[in-house]
Amino acid sequence: MKKVFYISAILIGTMACQTQQNQNEKADSTAVDDVPMVGGDQDKHGCKGSAGYTWSTVKNNCIRVFEEGIRLNPLDSTLNQTVSAFVVFANEANENEGESELFLPTLTDSSLILKPLKDNGAGSWSNGTYLLTQWKGMYTLAENKKTLYQGNRQ
Repeated sequence: MKKVFYISAILIGTMACQTQQNQNEKADSTAVDDVPMVGGDQDKHGCKGSAGYTWSTVKNNCIRVFEEGIRLNPLDSTLNQTVSAFVVFANEANENEGESELFLPTLTDSSLILKPLKDNGAGSWSNGTYLLTQWKGMYTLAENKKTLYQGNRQ
């Protein structure tokens, strides 16, 4: 009788250990599945924000604005002085021939397209609210005639 009791106790103990191990494996698997994978963030265009990429409409591609764009530093004292705006041109070889795309720190999910203005002789682009001008390599961004940002090609 003692043998049967010991064998039963061993079998029950083994089954309990196996059940606990299976539950632990499921818990570990669930915990891993719930954690987002680093670098696994992609926007609707496939751009990975965690790697610094954002969608550019004028380039029709994922870009890093801090690598491809022209940095415009804040001039207006009401702006955050530690965050820059960036501008990217559709046609780098001849900026006046295409649109420019403006990336403002206040617009985290989108950019603004500025159309080239042909009538003033200098490089200038506008969307009606913002005016980007280029004079002797210096780019200036104004909103309703108030200068906000300025920068040049590095």
